Formats: sequence, structure tokens, C-alpha cells
Amino acid sequence: KLETAAVSLALASLIGGIVATSIQARRAEAESRRAAQVTAFVTTMLGSADPGSLGRDVTVREVLDSAAARADTLAANPSLEAEIRSVIGSTYMALGEFEAGTAQFGRALEAHRRRAPGGDHATAITLTKQSHALEYLGEYAAADSVLAIASGLIGRHPHSDPLEHATFLDQRGRILSRLGRNEEAEVIFQEALDVTAKAAPGRDSLLSYAYGNLGFVKSELGKPAEAEALYEAAVAASRRAYGPDHPELASMLSPYASVLDRAGKTPQAESTYLQVLDIRRKLLGAEHPEYAWTMFNYADFLMSHKRFPEAAKWSREVLKLRGRSLPETHMAIATAMGVLGRSLGPMDSLDVAERYLRESLELRRRTLPAGHWALASSESILGAHFILARRFADAEALLVPAERKLVEARGEDAPVVKDARVRLVSLYTAWGKPAEAARWQEKIRAP
Repeated sequence: KLETAAVSLALASLIGGIVATSIQARRAEAESRRAAQVTAFVTTMLGSADPGSLGRDVTVREVLDSAAARADTLAANPSLEAEIRSVIGSTYMALGEFEAGTAQFGRALEAHRRRAPGGDHATAITLTKQSHALEYLGEYAAADSVLAIASGLIGRHPHSDPLEHATFLDQRGRILSRLGRNEEAEVIFQEALDVTAKAAPGRDSLLSYAYGNLGFVKSELGKPAEAEALYEAAVAASRRAYGPDHPELASMLSPYASVLDRAGKTPQAESTYLQVLDIRRKLLGAEHPEYAWTMFNYADFLMSHKRFPEAAKWSREVLKLRGRSLPETHMAIATAMGVLGRSLGPMDSLDVAERYLRESLELRRRTLPAGHWALASSESILGAHFILARRFADAEALLVPAERKLVEARGEDAPVVKDARVRLVSLYTAWGKPAEAARWQEKIRAP
């Protein structure tokens, strides 16, 4: 009986091994076949750059547009169509064509639904990419909704690769931070850094992002020393990974400049901003959204240091891209309007300044969810303008509730809360109410 059992067990193991090997072989064959199909499509796509097809001066955008049209022929093979459209969408994103990228990710999701109506891991990956595209368009609430669907699918179809999971965590943390939920984002970014450091201790390109994301949210939570240390690590890792002149290095240097400025290291912050502007203009072009973000950040830096004519100039450069490479919903448009208004007010252009500040606030009301901290920030900034115009009652009506909203949304130690309280000190000082000014000054001093 023991021998019979042993033989039966051996046969079962052998049959199981054969079946497993057969399944693995079929999967490998399917992967190889799909890879060959993708390669064939990409080869055809690049062949469309032939001068006989699109002319001598064909652009990458024209090649992508042609490829997107050709992808319509793949409807009978939804798995291949989804993969191809995802590749095209990612390439659009790299060119700064965020609306076109978002559209391709949407078409990829349609193909996924035909292939797997209940959703699967591949669908979750594409949803994560679409969330990233919506983030770049400034549609943070929509990006959060898409990512919530992806999160549900990942709960049922988990990541097998820890680095893939870290990428998802990074995206989740960024959206939470954009929505003003920085305490939640801090926990998620810390988890992403821990996963990345464990899974890829020598991958500087990945570690730089993990350090930078956590550094950003630490800065937003009013933890400047931790933020600066993390950004120093991020910049060092990025330099090791990419060298001295690369867009990825610029993506770490830009927020690092803001952290340096908050730490009072003004000359170092400005030289860092100028380095980022040089890298992004040279490598991405003057109309790329990433270059626009840097222009806005530099304008904000100049305005905060009372260099108002320069700040107004750089803000207007951002607004020139409105409706071109920056859609109306992009956060840089409303923020650039705000910086322009804040720069014009001290230059005795009060009426024009108020117009820009009100337009900035209204644009944010149209594009952000109710209760978003950026709405309270815009109200506080408009209130500060009323101080300049000596409309003290109007200023108080905006500044006091805005400070309360910002504390509720961001916490006592957030830099944006400190800014709101500084404005209240300015209001009551200018209004001749020293007791109120002293009360708000004490709140600024409080830990």
C-alpha cells in the first residue's frame, strides 16, 4: 500500500509538473506573440515618418497622430489595442500633450473592458496611467476617482512586482497631496520609499522620486528640516542616475529650490530655480507644461522677495501658454494669475491687480472641488489685496474665515497657514488695531 501510494503521489506530481510547464509555455508563447505584434505595429508607426507619407518635416506628434488612427484597426484584438494605445498615450505625455495622452488611455480602457469586463490587473495599470494624465491636466478630483477604481482592482489582482506597487503608491500619494490631504499622503509616501529602498537599494532613478515625493509632503506639512534632508538625498540620487543635465534632475531641483527658499537660503534657491529653467527650456522647450511650472514657481519666488516687475514678467510668460500647452483647468493658470495680481498691486495697479485675483479665484472655484484648501488660499490672497486698497472691513471678511479653513484643511504648521496669519497681522497693523495684530502674531510664533 505504501508503494502504491508513493507511485500515485509520484504520478500526480509528474502530471502536475507537466500541466504547470504546459501552462507556462502557453503563457510564454502568448507573451512572445504579443511582443511581436507590438513590435510590428511600432515598426509600421515609425515607417509612417517616411517623407512620402507625411512630408519631409514630419514631427513626432504627427507620427503619434497617425499611429493613433492606425490603432483603430486593432479593435478585433482588444488586448493588443489596449497595449498599443497605452504606449501611444505615454509617448504623448512625454511630449507634454496631456489631453491627447488622456484620450489614448481612455481608448485603452475601452479595449480592456471588451477584453475583461470585470477588470483585471492590466486594467488597473492603465487606470493608474490615466490618473497620472488627469493630474497633469489639473483635474485632481477626477484623477482621484480613477485611482480609487484602480485601487479596488488591485485589491483583487495585487501587484506581483513590489516596484510596480511603489509606483502606484507614489501616484496615490501625489493625488492626496494635490487635494490637500497631506497627512494621508505622508504615510503613503513613506511606505513607497520603504518598498523602493528594500526592493531596489541601488536604483537611484527610483529612489530619487521616492525621496522627493516624501520631501514635498514634509514641506507642505511644515517640516522644513526633514524636507530639506530628503530633497538633498533626492537630488544626489538623481545626479548619480542621470548626470548634470537631464529633465529628471530638473524635476528634483525645482521643488528643492522652494524648500531652500522656505529655509531662508535665498541665493541658493534662486540659482537652483535658474538652473531648472535652463535645463527645461533647453531640453523640453518654452511651451512645455513642466517649463511653465518652473516659470510660475520662479515668479512666486520673485514676488515673495518683493521683486514685483520681474515676478509680473514671468507670470505673464506662463499666461501666454493659456489655451495652448496649458488647458484652462491646469493649476498653473490660476496660480500665475494670482502671482500677477499680487505683483501688480504693490506697483500701484490696484484695479488691474484685483481683476486678476478675482479671475484666479473664480477659475479655481470652477475647477476645484468645494472645500479645497487652494480656494481658501485664493480668498486670503484677495483679502491681502484689500489691505493695500485700504478696504479693511472687506479684507477682514475674507482673511478670518480663510485662515480657519486653511487650518482645518492643512493643519496648524502648514506654510500656507503661516502666510494667512501674516496677512492678518498686516491687516490689523494697518487698520490701527494693535491688540488684534499682537494676537495673530502670537499664533505665528506658536509651534
